[in-house]
Amino acid sequence: MTQGYRNTHTPKALYDAYRNLTVELPDQQLLYFVDIREYRNYGLPNSEYSCVAGVKAYEKLARAIVKDGKKLGPHVFELTLLRRVVGPPAVDDSLPGWGGGVAGEKLIVNTTDVMRAFIGKGSPDEIELALRLAVYYGLVRPTLGELQAYCNEYIGLDCSGFTGVYYGAPYRGKSSVAYRTLGKEVKELADIEQGCAIVFLKTNHISVIDSVYRDYVVNGKKVAVECMVAEATAAKMEMDDPNDGLNYSSYTILKKPKGWDVTRRIIKGEEMKDTNPTVTIRKLA
Repeated sequence: MTQGYRNTHTPKALYDAYRNLTVELPDQQLLYFVDIREYRNYGLPNSEYSCVAGVKAYEKLARAIVKDGKKLGPHVFELTLLRRVVGPPAVDDSLPGWGGGVAGEKLIVNTTDVMRAFIGKGSPDEIELALRLAVYYGLVRPTLGELQAYCNEYIGLDCSGFTGVYYGAPYRGKSSVAYRTLGKEVKELADIEQGCAIVFLKTNHISVIDSVYRDYVVNGKKVAVECMVAEATAAKMEMDDPNDGLNYSSYTILKKPKGWDVTRRIIKGEEMKDTNPTVTIRKLA
């Protein structure tokens, strides 16, 4: 979806789309509520957020696509997805195969799109396709529990992956560092609105404002706003929360003589933490 989800989704709606994916099974039944929530960053190969396992899972799926498909061009294959549940052994012999059956759907697949799902850059549509094919080729069982475990292990998002999907071309594929100079810098509180990007200069992070829901006024002058923000982050967003990754939470943005002071609020409890005074807020065309 090169034009970006912001044409059809608010940042919160895109967040919700990731948290409630729908996967079509080989018998044409739909499996709902697959949750993409983990933080995965290809640039952190030695961390708990590594994409190393995801790349291996992608390579296994890509081999199945190449073997089964008709090559149409670089990275592009035509697949015929058969509809019956009975078939020859799966790619992984320990799992049930879905390969045999009657005439089915012709599907054009670009393996680059599939790969994005495993390196922290996939859109909801790309991840749904990757999961559909993983089930079809017998790489994961067609149950919510097994699919969720597969996602938790191999699929997730990094911060620029989420924002790139939201903004679309020419922002897709950009690193968080690249956003420092993109678009137009916001300098006044009145100009902060849905769709503005908060770019954290010290931590190389980026998030997207969904809404401004509260103004703080002192002596008749607005000095700060409180916003709801969507992002993919390795930071824990709730006290004692075991999950990280895709989050929707509250930020306070304070106008300083030069720049901004941005503070993220923990949802559970009254504690405030993670103040990042070195940020730029940008409107992206």
